[in-house]
Amino acid sequence: YRWGSACGVLLALATVFTMGQVMFWWTPYILGERAGMLSMVAEHKAQLSALPRILPPVGDNLVPDIEHTLLFPASVAMLASAVHEFASFATSWHTNVFFACGTALAGLYGA
Repeated sequence: YRWGSACGVLLALATVFTMGQVMFWWTPYILGERAGMLSMVAEHKAQLSALPRILPPVGDNLVPDIEHTLLFPASVAMLASAVHEFASFATSWHTNVFFACGTALAGLYGA
């Protein structure tokens, strides 16, 4: 039971962490101004313009720096691992309730 709860916490945190990267780096990189976060994108461009990048620019869109370019695949792998581990422990009613709560909290963060 405790390991399943720990996996649920990891799943919720991994979801929030990965979705944060998608919102703040990858959506502005792919969609540009259509991402709807113009003030944040302008602030990131001004503050982080000197950081090195390895991805090609897409128009005038915000390009993720090297740190976030390398961090994103690691975060997706962590999220996939958390989903896999939690699914193996999601057999009891308590774990399923915890999973639902963690998923709902992550969904509220993304909304």
